[in-house]
Amino acid sequence: MENVPVKLKITPPALHYFEDNQVLTASQLNNLVRYFDYQDRLTRTRLLGAGIVCGLKVVNATGMITVTKGCGITSDGDLISLEQDVQYTQALPFDDKKAQYSLFKRAENTQLELFELLPARGDNGGSNEVTQLRDFLRTGSRPIMWCCSI
Repeated sequence: MENVPVKLKITPPALHYFEDNQVLTASQLNNLVRYFDYQDRLTRTRLLGAGIVCGLKVVNATGMITVTKGCGITSDGDLISLEQDVQYTQALPFDDKKAQYSLFKRAENTQLELFELLPARGDNGGSNEVTQLRDFLRTGSRPIMWCCSI
């Protein structure tokens, strides 16, 4: 099954009831899981709210950005949890083709300049586009939005 970002704006999956001795197909079982996943996400965003629950503070130091341990809930109901502080020292241009997040778009529907923050590594992650934050910030270029994988 393909991992597709879940959006709470989609029509919620229907809940089907089953009968004794009924043989269930993979599709029926997957729909049941989708239904309960949707309900969990809806509960998180509508009853608990989206945002930072605790921690996840951003500390900007010379050539490094640190996100402290903590947890939060995204606008789509995903749980974010960091067990320890993460230091980001590299940046990579980011393209939002899959999710098409509306907040990453300008009025003319073009994507904002996005950069994915990468944790400290000895290599360039296999990409020629990786830039050290200290070098990036030294050039005077100011990105509009930073994203980081947690």
